[in-house]
Amino acid sequence: MHAQLRHDPARGAGHGVIEIRTFEGRETDILFSLRRASDGKYLGSGDWLEAEQRLAPDMLQYQGEVLRLLIGPAVVDMMDALNTFAITIYPADGEGRRCGLDIGDLVYSKLAGGQGIVQTANAPLSMSPMPEMRFDPAPQPEPEPAPSPPPAAEPEPQLPELKDPVERKNKTPLILLLLVLACAAGGAYWWKFVQTPESAPPAAKVTAPAPSAASEPPTPAPRDAPAPAKVLPPLQRARELLRTGITPEQAVALAKDMRTSEGADGAFLLLEDAAQKGSPEGMLGLARFYDPADAEPKGSIRPDPAQAYDWYSKAKDKGQGAADDKLKALRAWAETEKDREPQAKNLLDSWK
Repeated sequence: MHAQLRHDPARGAGHGVIEIRTFEGRETDILFSLRRASDGKYLGSGDWLEAEQRLAPDMLQYQGEVLRLLIGPAVVDMMDALNTFAITIYPADGEGRRCGLDIGDLVYSKLAGGQGIVQTANAPLSMSPMPEMRFDPAPQPEPEPAPSPPPAAEPEPQLPELKDPVERKNKTPLILLLLVLACAAGGAYWWKFVQTPESAPPAAKVTAPAPSAASEPPTPAPRDAPAPAKVLPPLQRARELLRTGITPEQAVALAKDMRTSEGADGAFLLLEDAAQKGSPEGMLGLARFYDPADAEPKGSIRPDPAQAYDWYSKAKDKGQGAADDKLKALRAWAETEKDREPQAKNLLDSWK
């Protein structure tokens, strides 16, 4: 059984579909729970809780061997693609079945807004009309009173001869023309002698020394060298490989290289996929992640003795001899921790 959560484009932002492949049964009343691997908490009503909470999907559908659970923002907005999750399916009449949940591309409901911004950006601008400018006519000078004629008895005084005002007006354009010619001559002088820089003297010719016979020619720099390939983080690389398709043997081989403190989460996803596809070595590696007695790096995966027992048993049935030794070590751990660890006591009570 393998599960994947992806965006539901038919219902819009905040909605998703959980697809469970190779699901056996046709139940019409199904509940499910989601467990976060980083802290072991279960998704509840708007938060992650210590106790397991069973949730109901908005709708469920069947397509061949695929069970589709339609969920809404209450679940989608709480899922983080950088974490690791497990899902448990609870039919109406039957025991719960658990498997890993792969997170695909999601569209959260919190990013679906923006209508107010669009309306503000498209609103027409209101511009008040400018007041009409009015100009008052220039005041007209009052006419001068006509001079009174001189008395007839007195002789008319001799006034100095005045030049004709028309002659003075004719001289004004000539002065303006002279000013324009002077400005043009000054601009030409500035452009020729001030603005245009003097030409620089020709550079002296430098003769390079002849290369000696012993000197080697310089190695030309490589042109059009390819850029170095971008190295993805282990967890993102594992998700890309699972999305594009990978065989169980390849997944197990890559998981061995990633089984470090930095790449443990990526190795877990690869081993989980290989185990779900029936790889005995993948089952053994997945059980070691859940085994509290195993000392290998576990990343954000919480120990789960019951899961470790189930996968060790399946690997043993597939012919993995190392699984028998791991089961003995797990039972010894449970015997030691039964008085302090409830999971150890529960494991011993259900040990077959």
